[in-house]
Amino acid sequence: MDIFINILLAAIALVGTVILLKKQINLGLIMLIDTVFLAVIARLPAMKALKYSFDGAFSGSTLKLILILFLIMMIENIMRNSGMIKTMVESLKEIVGSNRLAAGMMPTVLGLLPSPGGARFSCPMVEEITKENTDQANKSFINYWFRHVWLDGFILYPGVILAAELLKVSVISMFLHLLPFMLVSVVAGSIFGLSKVKKEEIKKTRPMAESMKTFLISLLPVIIVIVAYISLLNVTGFSLEIAAGSVMTALLLIKRYSFKMLLKTVKEAFPVKLVLIIVGVMVFKEVLLESGAIDELPALMGSYGIPVEILYILLPLAGAFTSGITISYVSLTFPILITLGIGGNLWFASVAYVAGFIGTMSTPLHLCAVMTADFFKSSLSNLLRRIMIAEIPLLLIIILVLFIIS
Repeated sequence: MDIFINILLAAIALVGTVILLKKQINLGLIMLIDTVFLAVIARLPAMKALKYSFDGAFSGSTLKLILILFLIMMIENIMRNSGMIKTMVESLKEIVGSNRLAAGMMPTVLGLLPSPGGARFSCPMVEEITKENTDQANKSFINYWFRHVWLDGFILYPGVILAAELLKVSVISMFLHLLPFMLVSVVAGSIFGLSKVKKEEIKKTRPMAESMKTFLISLLPVIIVIVAYISLLNVTGFSLEIAAGSVMTALLLIKRYSFKMLLKTVKEAFPVKLVLIIVGVMVFKEVLLESGAIDELPALMGSYGIPVEILYILLPLAGAFTSGITISYVSLTFPILITLGIGGNLWFASVAYVAGFIGTMSTPLHLCAVMTADFFKSSLSNLLRRIMIAEIPLLLIIILVLFIIS
């Protein structure tokens, strides 16, 4: 099929997604509808379409994602219902002396852990901190933005690890080159999100040392998950599952959950609609990738004579928007971009990485956005619109950097 037609089909599917989202239809159902549309228009044989759909729905990565999210939401549920999150939040506000700063810090700290859909973990913490001091839409923005303020470039994230491996540089070097862009992201998030939170007078009722101790104790489950994850990272491919599962089990025992309480927690932490969203998104991405539209994107741009340097931004941006996952756009576009010259200068590589990250933040395929909007009962399309606006400074800066070093 003609290259342009393939790209057009992907664009139509995504536009249809945005329209249906405004009607408050479950994203999982929308993705399944888009999958059927894409398969028919791309003339995929029925058996192939079914095979790709099955692979997407029951792949190891899909099942692992569902398991990880379940474990994390179990931990969050236990911590919230036992009062640990409330204690943690109150202590943090006393430590930093600002509800605005605390609102940004919680998702930022939890963002050190590369958990798929991990923004869901910090939602109740942001809710507890901000309360009536801002609207639900802004709570969604703060949670989603500051969860990803590391640009998925912290040294534990698989995307930056793969990028460093492909570029044959250290992960630390890649991280340090991304750090200035992370600072820009912090500033943008503060302007577009935290500044809209009404300041709250923080009353310090205890010594700083006591507040710090209380905060660390309440945060201990999260700390243990992160430490266990790092410790097991080079030992097993199920490091996060083991870490989260162990902490969840320990919390159930420590809090002395009865069988009835356990069943109630499982029901609350494992809503069917989120499983449907995950399956729908994964099926759509699998069929989209197998349709060949994304693979032919470089050829399409080359046929229009687009300068190589522009491809450093456009390729990862497009690849990320159609996948919603950092490691996907890195594995898809970096091998191509390395042959086009980004391997010769880490700033080129950083620009490409950040461009791709902007794409992952702006797409409705990003599960963190979906889950955040769902928790705060706010509009996903409105959240993504606000995110796109807030990403403009970062986009302008990477364009400027590209212009300076070219």
